[in-house]
Amino acid sequence: MLEETDKGTVLGAALELANTQLLVQSGIEAGLDAQAMGLLAMDGALLGVGVAGRELVGSLWFVPVVALLLGAVLCLALRFGTEDDLGPRAARFYFRFGAAPAAHACEQLLADLDAAFASNARRVRAKERGLTAVRSILLGSVFTTWLLIVPSLVIRII
Repeated sequence: MLEETDKGTVLGAALELANTQLLVQSGIEAGLDAQAMGLLAMDGALLGVGVAGRELVGSLWFVPVVALLLGAVLCLALRFGTEDDLGPRAARFYFRFGAAPAAHACEQLLADLDAAFASNARRVRAKERGLTAVRSILLGSVFTTWLLIVPSLVIRII
């Protein structure tokens, strides 16, 4: 069994690790948010091209546009859906555990930070899946537009 000083050292190291993991996780999520905004910009450009080229595409020009609008809404939902869970508020935690033994307070803080990490991990996975869906929508829209344009080009060439 660990002696009390060893337990305090291990607990301190675990708290530092939990803080580092939350910081890294927050950076990963910021990167995913940046990807969502980049995809939104690409989506907007493709929307402009789709509307401008509607005569070339033909009567079904609205099909890729509707898909692109869906992608734009999904990007916005991914970006502005929720906020990071950073663990307990510092002052609230202090007032709740300030009079408790230090080891107990630190153990509770470690449990709270672990719960925040788990909550963030679910959200990060959901954002990753959402970004994959947006990429698929964008590629599908471009491919659909291509399929709609080719017959029009062939008719114009002949």
